[in-house]
Amino acid sequence: MLWTWQNGDVGRTPGMSDDHEKALRAIEARAIVMSAEKDLYLPPEDDEYAVECIPNAGLLRVIPGVWGTLPGVAWTPTT
Repeated sequence: MLWTWQNGDVGRTPGMSDDHEKALRAIEARAIVMSAEKDLYLPPEDDEYAVECIPNAGLLRVIPGVWGTLPGVAWTPTT
């Protein structure tokens, strides 16, 4: 898991030449990106930036709370 965390850069995808913005723009899937409000490792601001780069990721949902990543495990959207 640590190796994945350290090496999981979407820009390293073959053909993307270490350009993470190019890789994000190449994503064709529709996506809802969920981010925990107080996540210190993956802050909502990072996901907001990614959503701006992904053509079909029109939705960013920030999960409220102070527990960081943990709410995403059991959180169910109400809308």
